[in-house]
Amino acid sequence: MFAHIPPPIFDFETKVTESPEKLLELCEAYRVDYAFFGDYHGYRRTKLNYTNYIVTGGGGAHLIRSFYGRFHHFIVMELGKDYTAEKIAAFDRTPHVADIVEHSILAEINPWIIKHPKIIILRI
Repeated sequence: MFAHIPPPIFDFETKVTESPEKLLELCEAYRVDYAFFGDYHGYRRTKLNYTNYIVTGGGGAHLIRSFYGRFHHFIVMELGKDYTAEKIAAFDRTPHVADIVEHSILAEINPWIIKHPKIIILRI
């Protein structure tokens, strides 16, 4: 299960959603193995009954480092016939030149070219 705002079961303050207890009841009733959430730019994990509740964020957003569990990371889930494994990979947010160029091409230059196709003339 995936959602943005986590239920208030973690050790940090969450945004208020309409009925977080209903979400917890549904996870319990359907024996959900994993529930993933965002919103908090960091990592938290807890287990209640059958469900592993994981909050993950900070893939590239600016983080307030003074809070516990806030580091740039991603989670890789490995699913096998008889097992499930979580792997957390941390990384440095400092962009490299290649990342800056790639971002510029994909996020800025390419959309501009698509909007203005007649302006670009290629000579071969």
